[in-house]
Amino acid sequence: MAQDVRNGRRGRAEVRHPGPDLAAFASLTRGIQLELVTTDEELDLKKREADVAIRLTPTPPEYAVGKRILTPGRSVYASHTYIEQHDSLNNPEKVHWIGWDDTDPAPQWIKDSKSPNTPVHHQSGKLHVQIEAAKSDLGLAMLSCFIGDAEPELQRLSSETSNTCGDIWILTHKDLRNAARVRAFINLIVIALDKHRDLIEGRQCTQTPVTQKSRPTPRNSELTLA
Repeated sequence: MAQDVRNGRRGRAEVRHPGPDLAAFASLTRGIQLELVTTDEELDLKKREADVAIRLTPTPPEYAVGKRILTPGRSVYASHTYIEQHDSLNNPEKVHWIGWDDTDPAPQWIKDSKSPNTPVHHQSGKLHVQIEAAKSDLGLAMLSCFIGDAEPELQRLSSETSNTCGDIWILTHKDLRNAARVRAFINLIVIALDKHRDLIEGRQCTQTPVTQKSRPTPRNSELTLA
């Protein structure tokens, strides 16, 4: 799964960590055919656009039943080079956010961050572009920890995590709650995601966050300029 940091906005869902578990599930249940859908839209379980949805939401729809699995953490990430060249802690106005496609120049997710005075300089509404932009030294990116921590070219700026987008739920329509194939799949996903709980909730950072170590000395004074 992936996470869109914008409050109240639909986000892209991607199967990432449960991949091997899906293969094991397919080999054990040969009578069940999996159709994995990646979309920027929220599929309607009521219209049977999907049997099961793994969804990031504060409140599931009334017609759905399911289980809250965990609360994903998110944090601020940047490339190692960008961190070396910019002092985001002491000079937040001299660094830049990589924004989403918000129309508000100071959206709520920035106001809620540790860098509310940092301006947005580049924008993209696509998660994979956000990641590549951060890796290309274009600024700070607010990412899900299980995405940012898994990118060796990125580093967390703080050990603190936040979440204002809701919890990860696995949902199905009420009419399918007793279907054997649905119950089997839901049990698989719950177990699979629980194995990655520390990573998804932001407790598995393998690199020391910038706020917990001495900030690198810039290579020269010119590189400190935004």
